[in-house]
Amino acid sequence: MKLKEAKNYKILWDLNPQEDPLNKETEIKTKEQFDELNNYTRKRKDTGYFYIDVWNLQARLNFFYIANKKGSGTSEVIDDFELTDDDIDHISINVSGWYPAKAKLLEKIKGYLK
Repeated sequence: MKLKEAKNYKILWDLNPQEDPLNKETEIKTKEQFDELNNYTRKRKDTGYFYIDVWNLQARLNFFYIANKKGSGTSEVIDDFELTDDDIDHISINVSGWYPAKAKLLEKIKGYLK
């Protein structure tokens, strides 16, 4: 995915993988919980957020977005954006996972998207 393609979505600048309810492993026990999750995903249609994905000792900028009413999400690598050491200085590159993008990185991304 190219960085400019993220402009097709409402970007949720304050959301990250750790805070996204769609990434939480929760057991749905009631119809109300199921309906609540469905309503949340419907509201999230055409939204997305940036995060850093570390895998195999490599850090990449990713964009997670929901493009349909069913609420299924897609995560894509932003292949035309190079992360700098300053962008990832809060991350242990030896530990694979999803990490929030720092405010400074998000400001840099906003500048590219103008």
